[in-house]
Amino acid sequence: MVIEKGSGLIISEYSKTEAIEEDMVAGMLTAIKSFAEDAFIKGDQELQYIEYEAYHIHLQNFSSYYIAVMISGPFNVIYKGELEDKLLDFAKNYINKDDLDDKASFSKKLKAYFDNEDL
Repeated sequence: MVIEKGSGLIISEYSKTEAIEEDMVAGMLTAIKSFAEDAFIKGDQELQYIEYEAYHIHLQNFSSYYIAVMISGPFNVIYKGELEDKLLDFAKNYINKDDLDDKASFSKKLKAYFDNEDL
């Protein structure tokens, strides 16, 4: 899910498996992220990872939004590095500022980029 910072509104989402209650999860993640970042007053550090039973939630932070990736199963340092590289590549080379305002265009790009990936 691509979530707007501050508001917690979903900009775009894509899932290869069963759907989740996106709005509820986005609100929960934004609240947890905000609480953790306020409670641990460490300057400009941001929450990057949440573990919930068998799920691992990786948060990749950007200037006006963050990407939350929900993963079930093993999540190790190598996989984390590969995932971060993919997310950075997507943000840098495949989307632009206009996509943040056009949910349909953003969703198409998100699906096209990650649909056939092994991640």
